[in-house]
Formats: sequence, structure tokens, C-alpha cells
Amino acid sequence: PAAEVTRTPSVTYTPDPNGDYEVLQRLRTFFEYWSLNRQDYMLTLCSAYIDKLDKYRRSVGRRITSQKYDELLQETKDPEFMTQELDEFYRNFDLKFLAIYPDFVRQFNDLLLEEERIVLKKGELLSPDLRIFALIRLGIDNSSQIAELLRYSVNTIYNYRAKVKNKAKGDREHFEDQVKRIGQA
Repeated sequence: PAAEVTRTPSVTYTPDPNGDYEVLQRLRTFFEYWSLNRQDYMLTLCSAYIDKLDKYRRSVGRRITSQKYDELLQETKDPEFMTQELDEFYRNFDLKFLAIYPDFVRQFNDLLLEEERIVLKKGELLSPDLRIFALIRLGIDNSSQIAELLRYSVNTIYNYRAKVKNKAKGDREHFEDQVKRIGQA
């Protein structure tokens, strides 16, 4: 039977005193609508993450049993593990977002001065600044929440936002409103 295509609902964000809950709800809504096979994807993703955690737990257990404490301590100081996890998170986010808004990068660049358009590096789906504005497109526009989701400092988020707004073709005060309309029919 033919699969039914569901269009992603428009997501808007209003700051909430329970901010973390609101952000999680918005992200949940985003990921719920990204694909026809969303339930299978989420179950597979959760299962893979549980397997990864279990493998890590067993590895830590073996090293404790073998009294390899220095090795464990060294691992906690190595940022590579977290870097790999973040890279995987960014890639998954980028893929899901672009599945919903496949023309986002072009439409975003159309809002910028021609000489200021963002050129992606080879293999890059979204750059950090595009990822920030992808979240804004999803309705998450609180810099603190964006910083927490992307693991940047709030100051970094402010700087990216200001830098990109300064490259806008039109009124920079309404730039984010234009971003929030990307992909609307």
C-alpha cells in the first residue's frame, strides 16, 4: 500500500519558565515528523545508543577488574569521545532537518547578500551557523537553549547570530522572522 506523506507542522516557540521541557517538546515534534518510518528510526537509534552505552559499561568494568585505573582516568580526560558523539549528533540532526527542509540552505542563502552566502565544506550538511538557524526555523530561538542543544557557549550563539544578521540582504531586525518562514508553501 502507498505510504501517506505527512507534512511537518509549523513549529513556533514561545519562551517558557519550564524552558527545558519546552525545548524537548519542540525537538520531539521535529523528529516525529521527519520521516515516514519515524518510529522505526527512533527505536533503532535508541537501541543503538543503549548498545553503545552497554559496550562502554562493560569496557569500564573490565578495566576496573584489571585495576587499569590510570587508563580510565586518561579516558575521562580525552575529549575525543565527546567530540565523536557530538559529530554523530550533528550529522543526525542535519540529515533529519534536511529531510524536512531539503531546500533550506539555498533559501537561507537567498536571504543573504550574494557575496556573503554560506558555502559548505566538502561533506558538510549544515555549518554551525546554519545549524543555529535551523533550530530557529524549528521555533527554538532562545540563545541559551540553542547553546545547550549544540554544546556551544551562549556568547558563541549570540556572535553567530549577529554575524549572520549583518550579512542579510534586507532588514536585519526581521531576518529571523524570514528564516522562520523558510519552507512554507
